[in-house]
Amino acid sequence: MKIDPDIYDPNQEDLSRDTLISLVEKDFVSTSFARRDELIRSLFKTESSVSEFNLANLSEKTETGALGNIVGSDIVYIEGWKNIANISARLIDFFDKVVVLECLIDKDQSIYEEREFTATIFEDFELAIGKIFLLRFFSRRKEIKMEVHDEPGLVSKDDFPEKDFRLLFKNSKLFK
Repeated sequence: MKIDPDIYDPNQEDLSRDTLISLVEKDFVSTSFARRDELIRSLFKTESSVSEFNLANLSEKTETGALGNIVGSDIVYIEGWKNIANISARLIDFFDKVVVLECLIDKDQSIYEEREFTATIFEDFELAIGKIFLLRFFSRRKEIKMEVHDEPGLVSKDDFPEKDFRLLFKNSKLFK
């Protein structure tokens, strides 16, 4: 059992949910933990006997990924995030509600796409045309998460070569 000594007073008559604790299974079943029953009754707001409670071992998942049937318990199993994509991006335009990025989708084939993102994702960044970002995408069951990083060195500026459009369209009939 881990208790914050600045908050917990062992002489306190009433343990409440406001007490900062971290309960581990060995403490839960320990007979040397003198006020265990009182703590459990207070945490779970019940008069039931402590022996009626079971702590689930999170490593014992069923094949479906859920925990076994534990009646009367609120158990939330949180899976870890799996990184599914890292995309280099360059800022090409931004507005009040939208940020437009040129995203490098396939480096080997030089495939780029313009993608729009809500501006709230970039609120803590100083936006300037040409700024380089790394977009990291993560997933887990029923969720997707995106992180935005702008630390130097995460993305090579060579991924976004500067193009001289005058040379590109020099012989174009459009500009003759």
